[in-house]
Amino acid sequence: MTEAHILRAAVLSADEAFRDAFSHRAVRREMELILDLPLSMADASAGHLEDLRDQNPDLVFLDIEGDPDLGCRLAQYVNEVLPGSRLVACGPMQSPEFLLRAMQSGVAEYLTKPVMSEDLVAAVSRGRRALAPREVSKKSTGRLLAFFSPKRGSGSTTVASNLAIQLHRLTGKRTVLVDLDLELGECALFLGLEPRYNVADLAANLHRIDRGLLASYVEPHESGIQLLAAPYHTEKGSEVDVDQLVRILKLLKEHYDYVIVDSPKGLTPRTIPIFEQANQIFLISQLNVPTVQNIQRSETLLERLRRNNRSISLLVNRYDPNAEITLDDLERSTEMKVFWTVGNDYEAASYSMNSGKPLILGASSSCAREIEGLAAKISGIAAGDSGSRGRLFGSIFGRLKDRLASPGDYGLPPLPVESENG
Repeated sequence: MTEAHILRAAVLSADEAFRDAFSHRAVRREMELILDLPLSMADASAGHLEDLRDQNPDLVFLDIEGDPDLGCRLAQYVNEVLPGSRLVACGPMQSPEFLLRAMQSGVAEYLTKPVMSEDLVAAVSRGRRALAPREVSKKSTGRLLAFFSPKRGSGSTTVASNLAIQLHRLTGKRTVLVDLDLELGECALFLGLEPRYNVADLAANLHRIDRGLLASYVEPHESGIQLLAAPYHTEKGSEVDVDQLVRILKLLKEHYDYVIVDSPKGLTPRTIPIFEQANQIFLISQLNVPTVQNIQRSETLLERLRRNNRSISLLVNRYDPNAEITLDDLERSTEMKVFWTVGNDYEAASYSMNSGKPLILGASSSCAREIEGLAAKISGIAAGDSGSRGRLFGSIFGRLKDRLASPGDYGLPPLPVESENG
């Protein structure tokens, strides 16, 4: 490993056992400890924090065991003054609610004590990948679009699955839909598919994957897109760790032009790594108070993503122009401009979901037309008026339909792997 690959780190902890782990030879090969603060959070002074800011480390290890609430406040301060650093917290086992709060405060990763030297090596390795310059290499040219809703039931699966199909129809490019709602994903249901394999199967076999074998884990759809499905059994989702998710997304970006991700519903420890791989994040909202409130509660996290050059676009689903909350109200409350709207065609959407026939492939509906417009705007093929929020020049699709609607031929047999379905 060359000197250029060694990350600069700082640690704040009064725990001698935790601090000893940093002296291990394997850890020292991966990082340089440039600031060592042997104190608890309660003893940290303004001078210590100034030293931290002056040193500007790549990684900050923060021991929050003594006072987790104070740790979250300190993490938020560190995230604000060192926006380019990656913050790793450690402490005792915590509840999912606390871990979510820590993530919103700027914590990128949480290590449960006792922390061993191998845990630090792994954390440094993940930090190196997250902090690497976000350059598009010759192998990684795919565009990843992540669809996320801060409230379950907002329709992100409907938008993501139909948009994937329309992007493929419009551009003819290789497109994969990835269901990363690993506990309760519904993309397979929306497409009317019964996949042989899923994300958990791919994660378990990453060590043997190459270009020729990847297609064995995705399920082809009649529209020409591919689906990497969520596990059918909810317990399988917990077997997939964050590092595996990142590796899977990078692999897909190498082999597909469009990677459309239906993200976990709500904020989870998996959400941020997904966003870090995305070229564009679509925040799915509805015009109701709970959804708007959840967007406001996520503001610290959203701002952190913007500082890391993530593009975040606000998309209103089930839009009703007569709703009590208007688009202007939403924009003022979230301090974001609405990128696009998809109307509230309940009858068509309900039939599509229950029949497994995507809206975009069925009879014309207002929702389908607006998703066509969204695909046109994203791909840049049809330059519509952004103020129309859904209108497009339909003749373009008529000319391209016959040429682009045929399924892709990937010509690869399934892998003889063990899946959750046996």
